[in-house]
Amino acid sequence: MKLMLDGTTVVMATHAKDIVNKMKKRVIQIDKGVIIRDDKKGGYSVE
Repeated sequence: MKLMLDGTTVVMATHAKDIVNKMKKRVIQIDKGVIIRDDKKGGYSVE
């Protein structure tokens, strides 16, 4: 992926689980302003 080769970071906020699961990149989950999950090769999950 060209963005990775350039060293570019993209931050995206979404609830679209198909996008999150396809990318399989770092996922940070926030609940009420508190980070509750930080996975380097994350996927979408609802707890």
